[in-house]
Amino acid sequence: MGRKYKGKRTQARDIKGKGSEPARYQDKRQRASNGVWHEPKLDNALFEDYYKAQNIVPQGEWDAFLTLLRTPLPTSFRINGSGKFAAGLRDHLENDFFSQFGSGPLVVDGEELAPPRALEWYPSRLAWQFAFSRTQLRKHPALAAIHEMVKRENEAGSITRQEVVSMVPALLLDVQPEHKVLDTCASPGSKTVQILEMLHHSTSLPSGFVVANDADAQRCNLLTHHTKRTCSPALVITNHDATLFPVIRNDQGEAIRFDRILCDVPCSGDGTMRKAPDIWRRWSPANGNGLHGLQVRITQHAARLLVPGGRMVYSTCSFNPVEDEAVVAEVLREAEGALELVDVSDSLPALRRVPGLRTWGVQAKEGFFASWDAAQAGGATRLLRSMLPPAPDATPPLERCMRVLPHHGDTGGFFIAVMRKTRDLPTPAPAQRAVPAAEKAQEPAFSDAGEPVGDAAYEEVKELADEAADATKTFAQAIYQQDIPVATEAAADSAACVEAVVALVGGSSAPAQSDAASAAGPAASSAQGPDTPKANGGPAQGPEPVGAAKRGAGGQRWRHIDPVLPFTDAEELATLADFYGWEAGTIPLGQQLITRSQPGVAQPKRLYFVNAGLRDLLTADTGGRLKVTSVGLKVLERQTAAATHDGRTTCAYRIAQEGLPLLLPHLTRQRISISAAEALRLVTEMGVPLPPELRIVTRDLPGTSGAAEKAEDEGDEAAGEPPAKKARVEGDTEGPQEGKSGKERKLRVPLSDEATLAQLVDVQGGCCVCVLRSGDATALGLESVEAVVPGAVAAHAPLAMACWRGRASLSVLVAKAECALLADKLGIAMAARAAALQASGAGAGEAASAQPLQATVAEVAAAVEKVKAAAAAGAGAAGTAAEGEQGAAAGNEQEEAMVL
Repeated sequence: MGRKYKGKRTQARDIKGKGSEPARYQDKRQRASNGVWHEPKLDNALFEDYYKAQNIVPQGEWDAFLTLLRTPLPTSFRINGSGKFAAGLRDHLENDFFSQFGSGPLVVDGEELAPPRALEWYPSRLAWQFAFSRTQLRKHPALAAIHEMVKRENEAGSITRQEVVSMVPALLLDVQPEHKVLDTCASPGSKTVQILEMLHHSTSLPSGFVVANDADAQRCNLLTHHTKRTCSPALVITNHDATLFPVIRNDQGEAIRFDRILCDVPCSGDGTMRKAPDIWRRWSPANGNGLHGLQVRITQHAARLLVPGGRMVYSTCSFNPVEDEAVVAEVLREAEGALELVDVSDSLPALRRVPGLRTWGVQAKEGFFASWDAAQAGGATRLLRSMLPPAPDATPPLERCMRVLPHHGDTGGFFIAVMRKTRDLPTPAPAQRAVPAAEKAQEPAFSDAGEPVGDAAYEEVKELADEAADATKTFAQAIYQQDIPVATEAAADSAACVEAVVALVGGSSAPAQSDAASAAGPAASSAQGPDTPKANGGPAQGPEPVGAAKRGAGGQRWRHIDPVLPFTDAEELATLADFYGWEAGTIPLGQQLITRSQPGVAQPKRLYFVNAGLRDLLTADTGGRLKVTSVGLKVLERQTAAATHDGRTTCAYRIAQEGLPLLLPHLTRQRISISAAEALRLVTEMGVPLPPELRIVTRDLPGTSGAAEKAEDEGDEAAGEPPAKKARVEGDTEGPQEGKSGKERKLRVPLSDEATLAQLVDVQGGCCVCVLRSGDATALGLESVEAVVPGAVAAHAPLAMACWRGRASLSVLVAKAECALLADKLGIAMAARAAALQASGAGAGEAASAQPLQATVAEVAAAVEKVKAAAAAGAGAAGTAAEGEQGAAAGNEQEEAMVL
């Protein structure tokens, strides 16, 4: 049955039946009448004729181009970050994995395979490429080890799997830590992660920030998932049509513009045929023609958001000049000299490329045309003037664009143009030409007075119209299924959306204005772009709180999107500083903490940290015009009420695991340095008991004796957790010896390391942080806590875990899947260290000093497999629960299981 409507925006695909799809939605390229599935056909005569006519390939290289285009795309990855940490990982990969190939090729089943190679044009040899099939990976141990390494490090955030040519645009942006960057069409996020790494290339938190935008809400969720592992407080993800991205103005009425903008626009994608062979069957020149207008509008609007002197990169994964050079030429023509093409021939000199085209043709139903005059004479009414080449005397230096062809570097196809803004763009004049039907849907709405609706209000109208259409589809589906309650709810929601549209567009004789324009006056009117001079001296009132609420349930402007609000509870901030021991001034939590809760919530569930630049942007957004999907770095999560009520902790918030790279350098309390052996035990067992002398005696609640333990069990039951079970601990003579089955429970050995126990004496009950000791980290080749760089990305953070210091145990507050990654990383390093000591024939003294590190390879492998199995089981049981909730529930359950 279809998905029930719950008042949220749905897509057409959400209400389709979950059974077999109609034939028209199935993959026709592989479906046959006899039920046999076939490999896709890798040829298209129309494709070959079209691109031969365009001369996109140098003379004599067509056969090589076409042959390689029919082969699978190699695997490529990029080592995250920079500096000594990235170089250390690179050296580790070369010495421990890639060195197994030697200097010559590897032979598998009689086939010669090229060894993995570093991309010679990528800085510091931090990008690599290899081409092995799945069959070859299974047949050779060295290949299988490399494949597992790539998967493991990608999950851990140390590397990013990314197509080779996709790495080029971010490098040409030349991002610096102080830059404000906009990624207009950011999903799935590999380029955004690359930009974030460049932004964090300093010894302190960057003052700049990245706005990663995408028009599709589901793709924004994917973008959030892919960028989460960077743990950056300088990132905000927004959900806007890139042609209508809102202009935000500061207190003086000046538009906040960007130093760098990436326009990796939607395209026909024929440069990705090697990884998406279905494009061969679906390819048509009409695909590129249909996207040309959208690509021009995205780039023109982005140019208005760019600061004079700023740099913008336009890119596509298409060979089609209608999507490439034609778009660049039209944007430059409309800019009237305010934009110029940058010559980047000296950048990345080892990257082989060909210059952009100066002439091309356009395929229409009426024929192939090489000029606008020929298209008019041929009756091609569906073509736009901007699709055809400009006149020879008005052609910009399009040869400064670059084209990357697959056969030049065993890559995909890509087009890149770099533009610089020299001055403000001219104010666009009203369109005088007849607008084709295909473009009318993109024109702004008009009020009854005949005035255009502002871009923010127009976007709101589009949002409401989409929701009304989705609700209507859900209504029809519910009626068909005779689900009257769902149909009634959908009908009411559709009617509410229609009423809101009428109120915005046709409800008054005055032209509709955006909330920001209403608050700020003519200077902030959405009808004026950021290049338009401001009037009346700026806004009439000061900024409202971050993410000021305007519309929707709970008061927020965007339906089903929580507002962004500052967290300024002085008493709570003082408690946090006292409990965790960070000094005022070392980290500006009071000025840069935000929450996504509804207004009026005393203790929000989650607190996020944003850097100063991002805080200023959000503060300036007084009208709540930014539709924020995700923002900042989650650093703190609220404890359960039972945890603070029965005296287990005096702090209402625990540290989130992803917030550790930011908070760790500032913690002076609640921090424990543990050995490598203890760290491995923690992440494999999810918690360890404490010796009797370190147990915390909690106060009983009013009532009968044992009220605290009873309340804790009831709290677990209320949260969906079973009551705690008692486990036997070594040295316990009064605790339970047997389970319900009559079998004796497994003996659990308490922590015994004297240095660790000495630190635990000063650790209060509640959240704490366990970090790998510096000596062990150095010996294992891992990042040391002393060497942590506050502004670095998460890939460079030391090995640390958010934990819970319970009454009688120390448990981890980390999801099982992440514990598996930590155990894998730590176990492999310990095994390598043990093997190195054995191979070197270390003496008795050295072996004794390194005793905590000398875990055997078999023991480490067993521990890692144990935690992987636990993570897999936990993932199946947890479903879609949030990782933070999973970690908290696991920590509470483990603590209760260890109580005497």
